[in-house]
Formats: sequence, structure tokens, C-alpha cells
Amino acid sequence: MKKNKLNKTPKQIKKEQKYLEKFGIPYSEINTKENKAGKLTYLKKLKPYFKGEGWQISLVIFLCVLLIGVNILSPIILNIFTENLLDSQFEKALIFVCILVGSYIAVDTLRYLSNIICYKIINRVILRLRRDMSDSITRTKLEKYNQSSSGDILNRLNYDPKELYGSIDILMNFGKIFVHIGRLAMFFTFSIYIGIYMVVAGVIIYIIPNIISKKYKNPIRIRDAKVSDRYQTINNEMVKGIRDIKGLNITSIFLKKLNKNLKYSHNSNNSLQFANETTDQFSLAMLNIFSLGGYVLSVFLIMNDMFSVANFITLFSYDFGIYNAFMNMATIKDQLYKMEISTKRMMEFFDDKEYPKESFGNVELKNIQGKVEFKKVNFKYENNVIFKNLSFVVNAGECVGIVGKSGEGKSTILSLIPKFFDIDSGKILLDDIDNRKLSQNSLRNAISIVLQSPYIFNASIKENLLLAKEDATDEELVDVCKKAHIYDFILSQPNKFDTLVGEGGVILSGGQRQRLAIARAFLRNSKILLLDEATSALDNKSQGKIKQTIDNMKGTCTTIIVAHRLSTIVDCDRILVLDDHKIVAEGTHKELLKNCELYRNLYQTEENKAE
Repeated sequence: MKKNKLNKTPKQIKKEQKYLEKFGIPYSEINTKENKAGKLTYLKKLKPYFKGEGWQISLVIFLCVLLIGVNILSPIILNIFTENLLDSQFEKALIFVCILVGSYIAVDTLRYLSNIICYKIINRVILRLRRDMSDSITRTKLEKYNQSSSGDILNRLNYDPKELYGSIDILMNFGKIFVHIGRLAMFFTFSIYIGIYMVVAGVIIYIIPNIISKKYKNPIRIRDAKVSDRYQTINNEMVKGIRDIKGLNITSIFLKKLNKNLKYSHNSNNSLQFANETTDQFSLAMLNIFSLGGYVLSVFLIMNDMFSVANFITLFSYDFGIYNAFMNMATIKDQLYKMEISTKRMMEFFDDKEYPKESFGNVELKNIQGKVEFKKVNFKYENNVIFKNLSFVVNAGECVGIVGKSGEGKSTILSLIPKFFDIDSGKILLDDIDNRKLSQNSLRNAISIVLQSPYIFNASIKENLLLAKEDATDEELVDVCKKAHIYDFILSQPNKFDTLVGEGGVILSGGQRQRLAIARAFLRNSKILLLDEATSALDNKSQGKIKQTIDNMKGTCTTIIVAHRLSTIVDCDRILVLDDHKIVAEGTHKELLKNCELYRNLYQTEENKAE
């Protein structure tokens, strides 16, 4: 039957596709040339993270060489001890048994020291890697977050780096291979027949686990990584959305999704465990068979005076270890493949195609005034055209509202100003400078943005506020909280500003989260303030108070407000009306009521609801 480039028959492909479809995993994601064991391309990319570890690595190599040397000598010492014992040379035998025990102690000590140093090296490498991964994630474009699952990102950040600990086992197994090669060479000096026999047996023992790993283990690991990402995502959603899950009474739906992935993971684990046990069982069987053959051959050689009893005892003590050297070769390949998969997933963070990065210029804004201008901006998101030749100006210190029906792109306008998304053409200017030319700090520090559903971090109220300004005084905190009308709530809490709000501000109401976010924006004191439905969860009284605060800020900072509740923006200097993704009218509230039918209808609809 004809196979493709991945060495799979059409029947195998169809069966695997059907299996993966149950869990929403595209076949193309796990069946590519990149996912096949190759030349360890990604592991090579870890080299920069070992920079500065030269002398520690040299020390580990030195210790490993000593370890190998002592290990190779131990069977020779055992052989001499056995010969002296058989010749009734008990005093000499006692000396050599002491030397033999000393060699075992030396081996354990050298192994302990090399492991300790290795773990310190790997921990430092993982620390550097995680720092770079976290930095890379913060520079990734927002659209990637919209396309990726949180489980995928979290697994790569938390679990994949731990696979690097396997490199220590690889190093130890490499050492064992050299040890047993040395011992094998020694057995060639005892008998060339025994040496040849052990080489042939070892090669056969190596082939079996290697075939099983290639055919069964490696594909399972790739699939399991994908399912693990989805399982992690569902877990995150279940924990974060537990209140909505209970409120909507959809516990059974989430458990069904979770159990579906758990079932697949369970099946994958069973398959992998079966492959592991099958490998071990075959290997153990082959070990016993070839060991028996080696003993029979040894007895035959002894009977023909071609092998000594002392040599036979030494062989009896070490033949399993020598065979294990060949098994270790398969184990190393297996471990390298696991590390390659994890390293590939980690290195994708640094791949601009997989995780495209934000780009900024190097121009610094000095003495910013706060003027914002859209000049013939074209923007599409996922092939959907949002804006075409969008142009408008917000003067420094001006307060401008943006209104329109849902889906017109009002929030998108606010996201484009701090360059959360890249426009296709045109310009967005801050103080007449293209925002693409500005440095990240210069652009983002000039802007404060409050979203409709702001994220409140799992920390105290004070710590959440200080994120905006680390060196803020207590007086400044009190002042901004009063302006955001959340100060009275804070005072009512037992721990005041030190009150822990939980993940996502879980102990706060929607309005309290919005007011805390507004206070955080006020504390930042940027020249441009963007409010995206920032008071939608507030009652009319609280909204009126914050509206008054914003009105008092006119002239001191540029404020752009997106609102469905038009009462929020009636006092703005100007209001822009969006329709069909274009600005169809602009003016004051009174002017628009008189001249813009769409605005008038929107306002009338709100008035009717209020009644």
C-alpha cells in the first residue's frame, strides 16, 4: 500500500483524522515533517541559554570522566579479587574487596556531585528561558491571543521547560554508555567470542525499543501535548467562569467537555504506558535470553580452557549492565525526542510567524500635548474590513465622544491609538507623529485606557493601583479613589487599601471593578485618556459623579469616550457618530439632536428605556 511522506497509509491517516476530530484537533497540527524526529533543530536553539555555564559544564564533564573511569575499573578490581579468592589468597582478596567498596563509594559520590551541579545549571537555564518566554509573550500581538488557547500558552510556559530536566538523565545515560563500552572492551580481552556475542546481543536489544518508540510513543506524545493544552484551557475557563457556570446551570456541559479531553488523555496515557511496558517486557525478555546464551557460551569456553571462572563471575556481575548500555542508547533517543517536542513549542514563542511581535519605532514624545489624528486609516481584522479611509482629529485637551450602533468599530478606534493592532494603511498621529514611529514606552505611557471589563489582578486594592504608578503616595491614592468614587467602599473594608480582591477582582462588583480601573487610570495621569464603556456597570448616581470628574479634567488631558449610554457624553466638546464604519456626523449634543437623525434615534431610544 502506498505511503505518503510521513510514512502513513491512507487508511492510517483516515483513522487518525477521525480520532482527532473528536477532540477538535486538526490533523495538520500534529502530522507534519517538523513533528517527526529529526536532527534536533530546536534543541540546538537552546545553546544561548547555556552561555556563562562553561566552567560548570567543564566540571561536570570532568566528574563524569572520573565516574566513567572508576566504573570501568570496578570489574577489573572484582576480577582480581575473585582470582585471589579462588587461589585462597585471602589477605590480597581482602585488600581488593576494600578497594572495590571504595570504588562503589567513589561512584556514588561522583554521581551525587555531578547531579547537583547539573541541576543548578539546568535551573539557571530554565530561569533564563522562562524570562525570555514571558518577555516574548508580552510583546506578542493581541490578535494571537484571540486565536490561541490559554492552555496552550500556559503549558508552554509552565510545563515544557521542565522537560529540560531530562537532559540530566541523558548525560548520566551517556556516561553509562561509555562505562559499558569500556567494560565491553575489557571482555574482549577476556574472550573475543564473549565480546562479539555481547555486541550482537546489544545491537538487537537496542533495535526493539527504538522501533516501538518511533512507531507508537512519539506520535502519542505529540497528540497528548495538544490535548493537554485544550484540557488546561477548559480548566482555566471552568475556574474563572465558575459563577456563570453555576448561574447558567451548565455544569454538565463543562464536565462533558472536560471528560471528553480526559478520556482522550486517559487513552493516550494507556497507549503510551502500553508502549512503555511492551518495550520493557521485550527488552527484559531479550536480556534474559541473551544472558542465558552468554552463560552457556561461557561454560562451553571454560570447559575448553578458553575462559576462566574468575572471568565468568565478572561477566555474571556485569553482563546486564553492558546490555543496558544498548538500551540506554534507545532511552537517550526517546528522551531527546521528548525534549525536542517541548523545545519546539517553547521556541515558537520567539518565532514571529507563530507568535507575531509588536513593532515600534524609536522616536520619543517630549512635552506631549495630546493631539490625536486619524488620517485615511484602513484597517481589517481577519479579512473583515472595519475602516476604510477613516479620518478625524481630536485636539489636545479636547473631550470627544464616539457613538454608534454595536459592531461599528468604536472600541477598535481606541485599540488602534495605543497600537494594540496594526493598521493596513494610513496614519494615526499623536502630536503629529505617526504612532508607528514612537517607542513603546513613549506611546503607551502617553495613554491610559479603561475597558468595559477591566482586569483586576489577584492582589490588594493598593497593589492594583500602584501598578499605574509605583511611587505613588498614600495621598495620591486617596485623591484618585475619591475622584473615581470608590474611596467610601475602600474605607468600609476591614483591611482598607490592603484588601485582597481575588483573581479578576472576584470580590468586587462590576461597578467597583470599573471604578478601581478608572482610579488606576487617573493615577497614571497620562495626557490621553481612553474610556471604552468604562461606566457601563455603574448606577446613574455613580456615573454622574465620575462624569463630573471627567468634565473637570477638560483642558488638562485629551479624553475620548466610547459609550452606549449617551448621557455619559452629552457634555463632551464634540461627539463623533459612526455608521457603516464611517463618521457620518459630528458636533455637540445639541447640534446632533438637531441635525443627525441616527444620533437623535439613539438618544430617543435611551430616553424611552429610562422612562
